Amino acid sequence: MKQLALDIGIATGPSFDAFFAGPNEAALRHLQVWVGGAGSPVLHSPVPTYLWGDGGSGKTHLLESVRVALREQGASVGWLHAGLLEPPEFDERWGAVLLDDVHLYTAVQQHAAFNWFVNAQTLQRGVVAAGALPPADLPLREDLRTRLGWGHVFHMQV
Repeated sequence: MKQLALDIGIATGPSFDAFFAGPNEAALRHLQVWVGGAGSPVLHSPVPTYLWGDGGSGKTHLLESVRVALREQGASVGWLHAGLLEPPEFDERWGAVLLDDVHLYTAVQQHAAFNWFVNAQTLQRGVVAAGALPPADLPLREDLRTRLGWGHVFHMQV
């Protein structure tokens, strides 16, 4: 019996380079500039960014790409998603807050997301969030919903 060597690479996680932008070029470029990629200076603007669209449009991929880029710069981030039933307290060491699948948040998660958002804004840290619906249609508490919609909003296309 002979073992065959297959030409398979080590699996890599999501990255900006691995994202097929298609009609979502504006969102990709915005986030690349925000994290200081694509030859841009590091901006990390505290103005929030919200990505919305159908499943498979790349929202989570872009959030994970932001996390990877920030980690490469030595920053840690807070990551809240619908599967995290007991979110931790906001950590002042976070360089940014990432909120995924906000349309699915429970009351507890909405409370944590609002707290994280306010703390991030107070400390001039970035917030990048994603959900299936435009901000105005999110089934969230009013104070969180309006904050997610006041910054940069991108409608992601599959």
